Amino acid sequence: MSMRCALLVVLLAVASLSLPARAVAREKLLGFSVKDEVAVIAVDDEALGQFFKVCTFAESGDMSLGWLSPPAGTRCAELNEASAGMPVQQAITGLLGTAKMVKATPWGLKISAEAGDTGTVVVVSGGAEADGGKTVRAPAVASDGALKLGELLFDDSGIVMAAALEAGPKGQRSVVVVNLLPLLTGPAGQRIAAARVKQAEAAMKKRDWTSAKNLLEFAATTDPNSAAIRYARAAAEAQAGVGTTTMLECLRWLKEQATAEDAGPRAKEAQRFLDDAKKDRAFDAWAGEPELRELIGLPAIATMTADARLLERTATFSRQGRTCQTVWLTMTFQKGGKGTLAVAESCKGKKTGTKQPFSWAIDGAKVTMKTAARTVAGEAIPAEASIELDGTYQQLRVTSDSVSAIGPFEPGPALIDDSL
Repeated sequence: MSMRCALLVVLLAVASLSLPARAVAREKLLGFSVKDEVAVIAVDDEALGQFFKVCTFAESGDMSLGWLSPPAGTRCAELNEASAGMPVQQAITGLLGTAKMVKATPWGLKISAEAGDTGTVVVVSGGAEADGGKTVRAPAVASDGALKLGELLFDDSGIVMAAALEAGPKGQRSVVVVNLLPLLTGPAGQRIAAARVKQAEAAMKKRDWTSAKNLLEFAATTDPNSAAIRYARAAAEAQAGVGTTTMLECLRWLKEQATAEDAGPRAKEAQRFLDDAKKDRAFDAWAGEPELRELIGLPAIATMTADARLLERTATFSRQGRTCQTVWLTMTFQKGGKGTLAVAESCKGKKTGTKQPFSWAIDGAKVTMKTAARTVAGEAIPAEASIELDGTYQQLRVTSDSVSAIGPFEPGPALIDDSL
């Protein structure tokens, strides 16, 4: 059980299901947790001064419809040091976490309060319908007269909003919480998607593939027609190394857009990304997968000559090493039978590397290479060897009568200690 849930259980166990009736002058929402469906509210009481209460809206139904403070089924308990068993500020942080609340929408939404026959309604618009925008209307708040829009509060994702409705400084006051995700399409969706893509790019630089995938998945829900997001998702999934399902799904979408007659400018953009994938290092690990090759426009391996395979994409193949155990080897092929062999070591925080030239030649089905013989960290590199190409995948091995086979070498540069 999380600290938040445990604290809620304690608070609601020691407090009555509803607070005593008081002449409340004003309530202010401090923050809320969507995950645990709790809210902390500061209350200014004319007689008692300021106190805090914690409310849970887990029993109030679908949050996407909004909730009122306090709605039917919502349970609230007074929050103080005795009931929480800790300082109030510490309890609030434990319930809400450390995520920062923001007072303005980052997505350019229009928020208003409209009076109607059944009460006052909070209306949130994501732009004109003609541009793909949508509008969300929260449940009406019953009142004797029209309520005005008070302060706004957003969670750190900008996806959930709390809006205060009030008749005046000491009049009726309610708080409506609205899930904004349904309207984050069109112009608003493009803005939120762009922000998430930037965050994903930063995560990928840190090789945090899980965070990048989650951010890009969310971006795709808000801007589903973005070719850039689909491509970024495919690249992130490829580098995460956990499978090909999402990677291939995104590439299939790009292929469909590139070949669709009614895709318009999106077709050219999708094709540009597919062309980029042919040399994008993000797809190194899957460069031999038949479906990926077909989707991005690479020929089937079985139809390729040996030199075409060696010079494909970045013409680089690596054998990954292990820290303090084996060296990393990278072979970069060049036209005209030349190449460079890079040898790298990493141990106890030290990284060293050297490079030496090699030559390669093809005689019928046989590929050979020559280089300076040497031994590095127990790894024997022969002066003459054969290059054996795998019959199905883009892999190769270096074999010689004088030393043990070295490999497999796979497309892409060596990732020394899991870093470029």
